[in-house]
Amino acid sequence: MRNITYLLIGSAILIVLLHNIAPEPLLYPKSAKIIASDKYHGVTVSDPYRWLEDDNSLQTKAWVEKQNAFTSSYLRRIPYRRKIEKRLKELWDYPTHSTPFQKGNKIYFYKNEGLQNQSVLYVQDTPNSEARIFLDPNNFSKDGTVALGGIYFSNDNRYMGYAIQRAGSDWREFYVLNVETGQLLDDHLKWLKFSGMSWSGEGFYYNAFPEPTEGDELSASNENSKVFYHRLETKQEQDELIFFDPKTPRISPYPSTTNDGRFLMLYRSKGTYGQSLAVKDLSKPGTSFIPIVTDYSSEISIIDHIDGQLLAITDRNTPNRKVILIDLENPNESSWKTVINEQEHVLTNVNLVGNKLFAHYMVDIVSEWSIY
Repeated sequence: MRNITYLLIGSAILIVLLHNIAPEPLLYPKSAKIIASDKYHGVTVSDPYRWLEDDNSLQTKAWVEKQNAFTSSYLRRIPYRRKIEKRLKELWDYPTHSTPFQKGNKIYFYKNEGLQNQSVLYVQDTPNSEARIFLDPNNFSKDGTVALGGIYFSNDNRYMGYAIQRAGSDWREFYVLNVETGQLLDDHLKWLKFSGMSWSGEGFYYNAFPEPTEGDELSASNENSKVFYHRLETKQEQDELIFFDPKTPRISPYPSTTNDGRFLMLYRSKGTYGQSLAVKDLSKPGTSFIPIVTDYSSEISIIDHIDGQLLAITDRNTPNRKVILIDLENPNESSWKTVINEQEHVLTNVNLVGNKLFAHYMVDIVSEWSIY
């Protein structure tokens, strides 16, 4: 995927520098106009290029091919294009290494040799042992268009799930690896968007959309998302439906679990900001979701739980955010206990490590950490 980024950046630079190329008439491919319009509130709005919305039609495909051919023919005539490409690669060709992180008794980190499309995930048994490749996203496809969308370790760190995305699409597919052997399990889940794996027990929660009809994969609306539970070594068709509300098809549900898998959080959002929240205690079979926040006017996110009480970060009535403790025996907002008060600067993230809270603040565009 880095190659695509390189080409886009390089092309933008080249276009800016084209002023010293002798100008020639540009004969752009013609874009046909059709008679099409809609009336909104008594106003007629013309839509002559509506035919281009059907990306599967022969006319649209022919138009795209002509546009690409025209662009390529123009860029090929730039005499110093290869020199700039060579220099950019020289500037980008240096190794990078992520911060190591521990899962179970193993240490993981990402490394890129310089010009690899995607960083490679390595694993070590000890800090001083030799690192070995655990997952190389560059092997997902020959043309480099399949990207790693995320990794998700099980609660006991025996398994690692990962998501792939093809050609920049929002659609995701899930796979699962055995951490000890590195072997791929048979599990393969499809038709997921904006979903992670929220592990609990011998499986994980996720949200998925209905399978679109053939040809509509890239144009289907994001409606009727459902939350499922998938047990390892079973087919996706056997997954248990956890939540679906047909009355609100455009309100998207997202599951999440606490680090030990005891509590299941069900977030629901209407857009890019604000969500409702309900919680279920999975250690008590047969219990229902307990509503925590029922409107969509604020953000709230569960950090973890402390002896069955939920630790959360929220901007509800506190624009710079604060940390609260929610007792599920009395979850009303009036009973929330403040653990970290709202500060002068924005609280962006909180991690519970042992019995300490590590709070991340943005102070004049600089990160600062406070320990509580």
